[in-house]
Amino acid sequence: MLRILLLIIGYFIGNIETGYIFGKIHKMDIRNYGSGNAGATNTLRVLGAKAGLVVFLGDFCKSLIPCLVVRFIFRDNIKLKLYLYVIYRAWCGTWAQLSFLSGI
Repeated sequence: MLRILLLIIGYFIGNIETGYIFGKIHKMDIRNYGSGNAGATNTLRVLGAKAGLVVFLGDFCKSLIPCLVVRFIFRDNIKLKLYLYVIYRAWCGTWAQLSFLSGI
């Protein structure tokens, strides 16, 4: 049950669009400019290098944080084999990215 909950949380963390949020802070919808994507590359092109770096770091952290949470939760579980641990971490990151790509 905990694993399913962590997957769902990872999915919703991936829904956070840092480029869109950063654009709204600067009173613009980043999706209306450049390629129309709310990602770091479009933010870099439209708002500059500092904005692109901030959005990239936000996107990076939303992938890293679920992986670190899973690592922290399962650190003392001796029954959990290394390959299951790696697969589970990959799934959390994958769900975070899939939710971002789906735009929910």
